[in-house]
Amino acid sequence: MLPTKTRPDDARHRRASGPPGHSRHLITMLPKAPRPPYPITWDEQDRLFSKLPARLARMVLYTVNTGLRESNVCRLEWTWEVAVPELGRSVFVIPPEAFKSRRAHVVVLNDAAWSIIQAQRGLDPIWVFPYRGRHVSTMNNTAWQRARREAGLRSVRIHDLRTPLAVVCALPACRPRTAKYFSDMPVTRWPGTTRAPTSASCSSKRT
Repeated sequence: MLPTKTRPDDARHRRASGPPGHSRHLITMLPKAPRPPYPITWDEQDRLFSKLPARLARMVLYTVNTGLRESNVCRLEWTWEVAVPELGRSVFVIPPEAFKSRRAHVVVLNDAAWSIIQAQRGLDPIWVFPYRGRHVSTMNNTAWQRARREAGLRSVRIHDLRTPLAVVCALPACRPRTAKYFSDMPVTRWPGTTRAPTSASCSSKRT
């Protein structure tokens, strides 16, 4: 009689259960619940941003005002910039291969984000936020962790910086203006998301 092949599932079960005659309970790990977003307030922004070095503070402020993911901010390229004469400024069109949803993503810049882009011009021919001739690998570095600790905001993550824009654009007063602004823009396809981009008609000034 030919020997029967052991199925991989049986082998894994045997390894988990131990040798024959040995009884051991198997532990099933429950999926970890994701932590809910933490909307950072104006006061918390002031406390945190004042502790950051200038280079990192510009990246963080750009994230708050565009709702972009950390990877898109760190790897933002000048070749993605597209001038929009009707606005008197530019937008950034992130190609599908560089965006999580694999769709082209248009980043509209409010006054704060636009001022940061203007300040970054001339620093590098390729990267908007360069560091020693290369793009920044992560914003979650030692300077960020130290600033977070000194500001008493240990639980705030880089990903939480995207939340304030989503909250603002969800406000009833902002939604109609945002929708009208997008519909008036001469761009063929806008990404279907309320989290980004930000509208210039939704003022970046505090109210």
